[in-house]
Amino acid sequence: MKKSILSRTASGLLAICLLAACFLTACGDSGKVSVETFLAALDVHLAETGATVDSGAEFIDITPKDVAKEIGCRIFKDDLYYASYLYYEDKVYPLGEWESGYGVVDMEISDFNGDGISELLYAYSFGDGLHKWQIGLFDFADMSNRTIVDPIYEGYTFMTDVVLEKNADNDFAIHQVTFDLSSGRFAKMTIATSYKFGRITKFNNAPSVELGSGI
Repeated sequence: MKKSILSRTASGLLAICLLAACFLTACGDSGKVSVETFLAALDVHLAETGATVDSGAEFIDITPKDVAKEIGCRIFKDDLYYASYLYYEDKVYPLGEWESGYGVVDMEISDFNGDGISELLYAYSFGDGLHKWQIGLFDFADMSNRTIVDPIYEGYTFMTDVVLEKNADNDFAIHQVTFDLSSGRFAKMTIATSYKFGRITKFNNAPSVELGSGI
C-alpha cells in the first residue's frame, strides 16, 4: 500500500496554519509558492467567478514533491473545510468538489493521451447525505478539468474514499479507504482501512477504468 499523500508532501508535516502566518513551502523546490501568494490569486478567482470560501478557512500546501517538480503546480487545501485548489502560473483552479466531504485526498501524475504534457490525476470526495468519491483529471495542455471515474455510474455507491497507487506509467491501482479524521483536520488525517478496488490504465490514448473487488 502506498504512503499517504501527507507523507509525500513537499514539506513533510502539514501542521502549519495561516493564523500563525507561517507559509508552507517546499524544501529545495524552485517552484515554491507561499500561502499568501496563493490567497492573492484565490481572491482574483473568487471575484471573477462569484464563488466563495468558508469563513475561517486555513489553507495549507499539500503538493507531493513529484507533482511540484514535474508539473510545477501547487495544490492548496483548506485544512478545516477541505476546499481544494490548483495553483498554476498565477491562476487558481478548483479541483473537484468538497462540500460535506474531504475534497482532494490524493494525486498522481499521468499522460494518458501521450502528448508529452503531464496531467494531474486526483481523487476527491464530497456529498451531503450521500458521501461519494470520484477521480478527476486536470490536463495542462488545454487547462481542462474533468471527472473520469464516478462509481455511481458504474453501479457502486460507498460511504468511503479512495487513494491512488502508481504501478507503472499510466497504470494506477485504486484503493478503497476509510479515514480517521477524529482530529477534524486534514493535516492529521490517517488511513484507517484499505483494500484494492480498481485500476486505471491507458487504452487508445485515454484512461480506461475497471472497478470491483479482486481487480
